[in-house]
Amino acid sequence: MRVLRRYLLSQVMRSMLNSILFFAVIVLLLDLFTNINLYISHELPLTQIAYLSLLYLPKAVSYAIAPSLLFAITFTISSIYARNELVSILNSGVSYYRFITVLIVLGLAASLGGFLFGEFLVIDTYAQKEELTNTIVGYSTSYNNNNVVLISHEEHEVYYARYYNDKRMEISGLIMITRDESGSLTSRVDAKKASYMEKESSWMLDGVTTYTVGPDGSISAVEDDLLVIPADKFTPEEFRDITFDIQEMKISDARAYIDRIRTLDMGLYRSLLTDYYERFAFSLTPFIVVIISCSLGSRFKKNILLYSLLISIIISVVYYVFEMLTIVLAKQHYISPMLGAWLPVGVFTGLSILMLRKVRT
Repeated sequence: MRVLRRYLLSQVMRSMLNSILFFAVIVLLLDLFTNINLYISHELPLTQIAYLSLLYLPKAVSYAIAPSLLFAITFTISSIYARNELVSILNSGVSYYRFITVLIVLGLAASLGGFLFGEFLVIDTYAQKEELTNTIVGYSTSYNNNNVVLISHEEHEVYYARYYNDKRMEISGLIMITRDESGSLTSRVDAKKASYMEKESSWMLDGVTTYTVGPDGSISAVEDDLLVIPADKFTPEEFRDITFDIQEMKISDARAYIDRIRTLDMGLYRSLLTDYYERFAFSLTPFIVVIISCSLGSRFKKNILLYSLLISIIISVVYYVFEMLTIVLAKQHYISPMLGAWLPVGVFTGLSILMLRKVRT
């Protein structure tokens, strides 16, 4: 049995490595053709274009792992079946499910390895590519923001800024609302302008009007030309227009960023949380395609290469499209972020197990 598993694994790995190269080159070419006008318009030399493609290579490989594994296993098992080797193996008393156990282990290893590969290499190289591209083409980032709403962690205070100028670290149209534990309004502070004083770590408010609600519901107003408040209530960074891509962040950094966004923008929080869960769900794709390919391998006896390549592309496209659909539904609040990320995994795992139970054995 050990010899059979070693033979099967060697055949799959040989095909898998070749197909990873094939699919990775396709992804590289797609990225190159997408950005070719940008490169030409800025007259980038071939050496810089080649270096940008090299930085994108790890991400291309990460995209290629799942379809490559699907193709390699489907092609290998179909070839063994076409040469009647599978019939001999099954007649010797070895069950088909026992025969493919090594491939299930390979799928789990590919899922874990792909996740670690993305965490420790893909994210860094892709970030370097994006940063270098922005530097070359002269893109600049503005952190100015408008209509910003912040909610304190205790949810007793709400801050609204009509416009935030990051270069000046200045807020125009600041409103600060304080509520009691029942949610009733206790005070409101309106300021025409708020300037951040970095040395003092405080905000200086100009044109201030403070409204206070008394126990009997009466409202009193006090006007001040200047008012200084500490910056521990809110910092300039919290007003910046910064939206990071969760797919380009380390897991620990992504979790901390999402927790911070939760107090700032609940809509954005759900969207980012969906991307966060999708990071984990997507890592199981190689394991799912292993089960699918094992259920398809004994169905082809002619034109094996063509059918294996075709079915690999079709299943990959269907899976990615279905995943995109559930992610969009989660970000639009039709389903929960957890369900949006994990539903494709659950559906395709169930289908693959059902297909595997009906395989020719």
